[in-house]
Amino acid sequence: MRSGSHGPGVVIHRIQKDNKPLLPVFTQIANQLLLKDPVNLLCAQRSWKVTLIGEGADDAGGVFDETLAQMCEELESVTEVKLLTRTPNSIHKCGFNTDR
Repeated sequence: MRSGSHGPGVVIHRIQKDNKPLLPVFTQIANQLLLKDPVNLLCAQRSWKVTLIGEGADDAGGVFDETLAQMCEELESVTEVKLLTRTPNSIHKCGFNTDR
């Protein structure tokens, strides 16, 4: 495990400009972390440090937490990041495990 409070930095764009489509936060972070040495992600507190372009936020932990929560929301969405598949019960809203 590395010493220090965070691993490598990632840069996130959440504010759309020039009508260019934005990639989901999950995709932006995943694309950047794939280029990093996995050993550098083993940190005691935060695996990476987040810089939000155009938002003036300093990542003292809150920005990391916020983007992690946003990544989870995107993964649970059926439109943002199509990585997870809903169960038949979830699709038809019947039976058990409709939230899975």
